[in-house]
Amino acid sequence: MNTPVRTIERRLGGIRLASTTGSITARMALIAMPPMMASKLDFAPALPVALEKALGVWQSGAVIKMQVRYPTAFWRAKGLSGMVMWRDPPALFACDVSKDGGHPALVVFVGGPLALRWRELGDAALRAEVTARLKEALGTDAGSFTDFSCRDWTDDRWSGGGYSDLIIDTSATDAEQTILAGAPPVYFASSELSPSFPGYVEGAIVAGRIAAQKILSEFNPQ
Repeated sequence: MNTPVRTIERRLGGIRLASTTGSITARMALIAMPPMMASKLDFAPALPVALEKALGVWQSGAVIKMQVRYPTAFWRAKGLSGMVMWRDPPALFACDVSKDGGHPALVVFVGGPLALRWRELGDAALRAEVTARLKEALGTDAGSFTDFSCRDWTDDRWSGGGYSDLIIDTSATDAEQTILAGAPPVYFASSELSPSFPGYVEGAIVAGRIAAQKILSEFNPQ
């Protein structure tokens, strides 16, 4: 509906979704968000204690992603794969993501505490920092890029900071089952809960299909 839902009210026989522009009523709702972001929604009445606790088992990550395009895949000419994992600083990684021979490119990820520190640098300083690291690892040609694009996910309003939430309470062995059971007529789905490709868009699709099938079976048990 092109508007964020703020409150989900469970009623007899259905739900009411309230946003800043109005409300929608339905028989069921599927919350397709990372667990941590789902936990920030306002549920009325409050979700069962076990479900609230299960949603709190995850915490958002912190990622900055950059794509660097080049006129040629110079690293290949040197017999290099283009993959670099730095030990100093940790949580810095690059790899070859060239679409084909005519579109040479590297992708660079900055994660965790390093991402939270480097986001304060500003665009120009962040670009300079990453370029210097690439030149050190792959040679001076790494500074001759044709395009440098950056996406800072660390405080993204929809994902919470990273591509996938991280489990912070490893003792909560029943958290996934609790979230997947939901609080009918409210159900949950996310890549983090997927039986395959968790943390990736493929996992989100798989989890969404499973949840949708579950809801369809509620409507039509046959």
